[in-house]
Amino acid sequence: MVEILCIRLCFVLLMVTGSLAQDMPDFDIESLIGNKEKTSYFYSAPNIDVADKGSWTMPPKFRCEACIGVGYQFQKHFRLEEEKRSKKGADLVESQILDVTDRLCSKGFKKYGAKTLDGRTRLSGEGLKAFYEYGMTGIGPGWVQRMQGICQEVVGLLDEVTIYDMYKTRGDRQLSETMCETFCTAAEMKEYRQDVKTMDLASTDNKFDDEL
Repeated sequence: MVEILCIRLCFVLLMVTGSLAQDMPDFDIESLIGNKEKTSYFYSAPNIDVADKGSWTMPPKFRCEACIGVGYQFQKHFRLEEEKRSKKGADLVESQILDVTDRLCSKGFKKYGAKTLDGRTRLSGEGLKAFYEYGMTGIGPGWVQRMQGICQEVVGLLDEVTIYDMYKTRGDRQLSETMCETFCTAAEMKEYRQDVKTMDLASTDNKFDDEL
């Protein structure tokens, strides 16, 4: 009984801090203690540089993945907006394009953060490999601000209509593959293309974000 209470207390403390969100399978605490043959899960908190923790700017090592996350959200929400507002197959008008990008850059990305994956700290969120893997994600206002900053930077660099045109002409590729060429090195883009093959994008790309 004492062991059960201690474990429950640890989980409560992790949740109320608001700084860590656990992406792990649900399990019954009593069963976990009673059956020692069950698989154990051990996750380490993401290792973030001290300088990066106090900065509202996206760290350089995460800029490529941040742009990819932004591209994923643009692609997802352009399509959902087309299905919601327009006749099937019809393009969005400029006001609708601006509405999508403005909402994303000002209210989106609240579930993005950092996660340790295979000993490497990576950005985690929809459209990024780390999001679809087990682990502990460090989230919070700092990451929201950084992601929204990258979103605004992309829009400022390309403009909303150009981004939508890229989305419409992308063919079988992901929007991020063309949109993020200036944010990613050739090696980073190659890794992303490999990651796409392993991600279950269908599990999230049909859902509107609750906060938007």
